Amino acid sequence: MHTYTKQNDVLLAQLREQQDQLHIARPITHIILFRDMTTIEAFQEKALAQGFAIADFIEDPAISEYTLAITRTDALADGHIHTVTQHLLHMCEQHEAQYNGWETEIVTAGDETEKP
Repeated sequence: MHTYTKQNDVLLAQLREQQDQLHIARPITHIILFRDMTTIEAFQEKALAQGFAIADFIEDPAISEYTLAITRTDALADGHIHTVTQHLLHMCEQHEAQYNGWETEIVTAGDETEKP
């Protein structure tokens, strides 16, 4: 089992403890780390083509690190987050980047905005 699958499972368990409705799609932000600027543009183009939006970009040339936050609306149920993170891990490998996890807000039964 891949490290991020385990981390996903930990996050999903924490969300379940908060009565999160995992089947409801919501914005999920993924954090990607780069060591140089050369591959960021190509990664961004590929991410945008797959429905992600750029949420933030932080440049810290003093330590040669660049952080890209991308977001997309997805559900977390039925292993979907595992599929998404595995795909992003593969993209990171192709673009010399490091996947640094995801975050989202809790969606409870009172927040349901699920579309049919």
